[in-house]
Amino acid sequence: MGMWNISANLCSWEQVSVQIENELRDNLCPAGTAMSIIVAADEIFANISAYAYKGNDGEVEIKTQIEPLNDGRNEFKLTFSDRGIAFNPLDTPVHEKGTLARHKYKSGSQGGFGIHIIRDKADKLSYIHEDEKNVLCFTKFYAPVTSQ
Repeated sequence: MGMWNISANLCSWEQVSVQIENELRDNLCPAGTAMSIIVAADEIFANISAYAYKGNDGEVEIKTQIEPLNDGRNEFKLTFSDRGIAFNPLDTPVHEKGTLARHKYKSGSQGGFGIHIIRDKADKLSYIHEDEKNVLCFTKFYAPVTSQ
């Protein structure tokens, strides 16, 4: 399990991203699955960095947890917590594949394509706002590989 408290700016993210990649590799996560996780994590962090604190300094707490499951797979949880503006990204409407751009630009809805990328990469995604914190948990299941 990893845990990091870092400044909510993109300069802080690279080191944590590399550590998450290493943790996934050390826990035999297939390369394609690890890439999907990193893409989603990059998008989550970029959104926190850009919008949570509206240009002010802020912190992000990032936690990883890998648990073996009874069926032989691993469950990887990646949790982001911040004290920025309360915003539930899961309130963004879900659209059928191929219709997202049409809905996005006709409605002028809040949010961009990032949440849709994150949803696509996650097996489970949850959000809560508690103790004045936004807490987003991204979960991915994978079968460990025997060699990479």
